[in-house]
Amino acid sequence: MALEDELEKLQIELDEYTEKVSTFRLGYTNHKINDKVDSALIFEAASKNTKTQKFDDCQSCKQTTFTKDNQIKYCEFCGKSVCKDCFTKSRPFPKAALDKNGERVRGEICRLCDRKFLIRQMLLENQSNAAKKTNEQKKQQK
Repeated sequence: MALEDELEKLQIELDEYTEKVSTFRLGYTNHKINDKVDSALIFEAASKNTKTQKFDDCQSCKQTTFTKDNQIKYCEFCGKSVCKDCFTKSRPFPKAALDKNGERVRGEICRLCDRKFLIRQMLLENQSNAAKKTNEQKKQQK
């Protein structure tokens, strides 16, 4: 087998692995961890997202199909339509100004955006730990 064929095979395996580790499962569907458009909306939010997006089904669980408008809730972070079951938590807006009590303004968040926050926090902690270990190894080698 030629070297080019081996490299192509390895690239395909790497692409498949990258796809697997860049998604997470919520309910019965897979979602991308760091979708650039959604990430800017939810991780940089300073206030309620006023641009709502109505879909035929819940964008979080993908199990509920909306038959009436009163079934629809809108995530205040991503603006997408979600069902009542997927809209049960509030979270502080990351870039909101502090109020007189020293707290950030909170918004109602869907399960999908909340999960992205949790995964992002976990990834940042892992990156921080890896950077610390790398720095320690460099110090030991000197």
